[in-house]
Amino acid sequence: DESVNPISPVFLPEFFMIFFALRFWRDMTDIMRKIIVLELIGFAIFYGTIQFPVIAVRGREPYSVFWVLFVGQGGGATRRLKLAILMFVLLSMAISVYSYFFRDFFH
Repeated sequence: DESVNPISPVFLPEFFMIFFALRFWRDMTDIMRKIIVLELIGFAIFYGTIQFPVIAVRGREPYSVFWVLFVGQGGGATRRLKLAILMFVLLSMAISVYSYFFRDFFH
C-alpha cells in the first residue's frame, strides 16, 4: 500500500554510474555498453510501471544484477572510468550501510 519513491536514494549510485558511462562511452567494452543499455531498459520498466509499486520494484530488481558484471569488466577500463566505478561501489556500500543500520531497513 506504499507508493514508490521515483527518486530513491538507492538509485543514486546507479544514476551516477549511468551518467559517467554515457560520458565515457568510448572507454567502455562492448559488454559494458550492453549492460548500460540493459540498465536503461530496467529504469524504463520501473518508471513505466511506477503506478503499480510491486511490479515496478520487482521488474527493476533483475536488472540490478548486471552491475556486478559491469564492475567486473572495469579491470580493463581507462583510469577515469575505473575511478567512476570505484565511486559507484563506495557510494553503493555507503547507502546500503546507512539503510541497514540507520534507517531500520527491515521494519
